[in-house]
Amino acid sequence: MVLLLAVFLSSVMGSCSSGGDHDMPLFTVQRTAFEDVIVAEGTTEANSSVNIPTPDNLNGTISFILENGTHVKAGDTVCIFDAPEAETEYDERIKNLESRLAELEKLTANQELERALLEANIRSSEAEAILAEFDSAQMQYMSPTARRIQELQLERAALSRSRYQRQLDAQDVMDKAEVMRLKNRIARDRRRLEEAKKVVDSKVVLAPSDGIFLRGRVPWGSREEHVVGTRLRGRLLVGTLPDVSKMKVKLQIPEAEYKRISQGDTVEYVFDAMPDNKGWGRIVKLASVGKERTQGSAVKVFDVEASVDSVRQPLAPGISAVCHIYTQRKPNVLVVPMVCIHQVDSMKKVVYVKKRFSFKEREVTLGLSSQKETIVTEGLDEGEVISLLKPKKK
Repeated sequence: MVLLLAVFLSSVMGSCSSGGDHDMPLFTVQRTAFEDVIVAEGTTEANSSVNIPTPDNLNGTISFILENGTHVKAGDTVCIFDAPEAETEYDERIKNLESRLAELEKLTANQELERALLEANIRSSEAEAILAEFDSAQMQYMSPTARRIQELQLERAALSRSRYQRQLDAQDVMDKAEVMRLKNRIARDRRRLEEAKKVVDSKVVLAPSDGIFLRGRVPWGSREEHVVGTRLRGRLLVGTLPDVSKMKVKLQIPEAEYKRISQGDTVEYVFDAMPDNKGWGRIVKLASVGKERTQGSAVKVFDVEASVDSVRQPLAPGISAVCHIYTQRKPNVLVVPMVCIHQVDSMKKVVYVKKRFSFKEREVTLGLSSQKETIVTEGLDEGEVISLLKPKKK
């Protein structure tokens, strides 16, 4: 390419010194490498990343977030949220649990008092029965009426003791059921408190692994990156930790140039932000459907993805890359500028070869072509000089 340009410029400059057909710009045919190159701009991205989501159930505002490109270690703080609603709910959960525990303590005290009263009644009934049995020893000396009264007193004492015992047994069953219900509520309140505490604790977001932190973007509207004051809710991305060991470049190519690109084409990269750096890769993915370059635009662009197979210096995501996409390459061939080729009819293409004082029309056969250059497979020899323009007829 450089050789062709130099020959072309020297031919043009040299031809401007004489008159007539001698003023025609000339080109000396030489063997060189043919290259059809598309130059486009892209942006570096990591092939894979570790996502850092907003914690579940957290709805808060960012009060601190690391700058883009910050190197972090696992466990480093990358973002802090201000979440007053979560803190308020946590305080309410604490109060609810404290209230339940106080209710259980009160219930237990009341049950113990009721049980003590029933047990006292049982002991009192047992004492009456003992006294009645003691008096029954004298029943043989009593009159029938007194004996009957004594027998009734014994039956009453036994019935009283049985009744109090049944009440105590029933009370035990009800007390246990009531305590169980309250303990279940307390267990539920404890779980809710733990959940509320997790949400409050999750206000401080930590890096899950080592890497370079990149801020997330708002998934709607302007899609600007997160800053202090951005409000997020659960599962939206706080940021990512890209794996910079495996990078790619994403491009948007206009439709006319996109049609010339094929999967597997070689790509060379240079980087404005890293002048000493250079990279190489291949086209790995071509979108099948185009999209508007801007809203309402008639120009379509297609998403293209290229690998970064080797690079002199490590890359970071978000770096602008100038991509040279080689759609066709062939070494050691006769290459001439397209302006040298003249269409005589639908089938015949010619060049004008310089002879001593004139130009001779000669038919040529072309090979691979680009927008600027073409390979001549038949009709020309290395070293011949041809006109860039069609000579005037004499």
